[in-house]
Amino acid sequence: MNTKRIFPAILLLFSVTAIGLGDEPVPGYNEHVAPLLTKYCAGCHNADDREGDFSLETYAELQKGGESGVAILPGDAASSRLIRLLTGAAEPKMPPEGEPAPTAAELSLLKAWIEAGAKGPDGAEPDRTLLRTPQLPAVTNVDPAITG
Repeated sequence: MNTKRIFPAILLLFSVTAIGLGDEPVPGYNEHVAPLLTKYCAGCHNADDREGDFSLETYAELQKGGESGVAILPGDAASSRLIRLLTGAAEPKMPPEGEPAPTAAELSLLKAWIEAGAKGPDGAEPDRTLLRTPQLPAVTNVDPAITG
C-alpha cells in the first residue's frame, strides 16, 4: 500500500469535513422568517391594518416596504430598516413598548437571512393563517344612465 498517496487523501477528506461543519444553514423564509414576522410584527403590519403603510403578510409585501422605504437590504442586515427598528438603532423601536420582542437568537436568525440575500419562498408565498375575504367599498353614487 502506498502511504504517500493515502495520507494526503485522508488529510484532504478531514479538511473538507471540518470546513463543512462550520457552515450554518441559511434560514428559510417559510420555515424561519415568516413565523417570526407573524409572531412579532403582523399584528399591526398586515393587509388590514398596514401601520406605516407596511404589511409583511407575504414576501412580496415585505420586499415592497412601507411609507419609510424598503425594510430589508439583501446582503446588508446592519443597514436594513427592519433590523434597525427591531434593535432600537432607528426610531420608532419595534415592537412597541409593552409588546413581546424577538430574542437575541431570533434577531440573529433574521440577520443571517438578510445577509444571505433575503431569499423568498422559492417562488411561492408563505401560507396565510387566515383566508381573507375582500372588502368591497359601498356604492354611494350610481349614475342613472348605467342603471337604466
